[in-house]
Amino acid sequence: AGPHPRLRNVTMPGHPAQGPSHTSGMRYVAGVRQGEVTQGASEGALDAPRDAAEATRALLLEVARRTFSRKGYAGTSLQDIVGPAGLTKGALYHHFKSKADLFEAVYVELEEELTVRVRAALAASADDAQSQLAAALDAFFEASAEPAYLRVVLEEAPVVLRQRTRAIDRAIGLELVSALMEQLIAAGEVPPLPVEALAGILLAATGDVALEMASRGESARRDGRAVIDALFAGLRLLAREPAP
Repeated sequence: AGPHPRLRNVTMPGHPAQGPSHTSGMRYVAGVRQGEVTQGASEGALDAPRDAAEATRALLLEVARRTFSRKGYAGTSLQDIVGPAGLTKGALYHHFKSKADLFEAVYVELEEELTVRVRAALAASADDAQSQLAAALDAFFEASAEPAYLRVVLEEAPVVLRQRTRAIDRAIGLELVSALMEQLIAAGEVPPLPVEALAGILLAATGDVALEMASRGESARRDGRAVIDALFAGLRLLAREPAP
């Protein structure tokens, strides 16, 4: 197989639009005349419930993220979420089967946002493999230092979701990191080791550094980055050794 396509060409699927579409509802009302509905009005009538449902789900996620970040999972009740959102528990259960299900959705959203930021950093960086790796690490550590990510993803999720976190992390981030590892191998910066294993080890290492940053701040980031850089320097030497 040839080198992996350049990471800057990999795009994330778009998120559904958030917020209710008031214009759709207005088209529907305006289109009713003597018991008839125009085609555009019919489409608006179909879109309005879906838009409203998406807006409700987005609102629940927004309030839940803020509340879980501040109070933690155990300290948060469903009323703490639906109250500020101006919704009922029935509305919440329409979208999420439990508090744990809502927490997992917040977790996934945070992980997906981090991946988008890493992709953007890769797209903005120089083309060489070392610059791409540095950009990915910098973007990850900057995003993971944010309070919501730290509390929900790094501190609470391993306790609440247990082994689910590993499956989610790999589903969201493994493809991106694997592509980066393939690029490093193709550039001769890393020996041809199993790509998925390399990616998994890097994900685990960066996650541990990010968690340590919660208590030690910039010094933990500096130390962790030095260790990761040293590991890849060693891999670079192995990759450049002459074949026996």
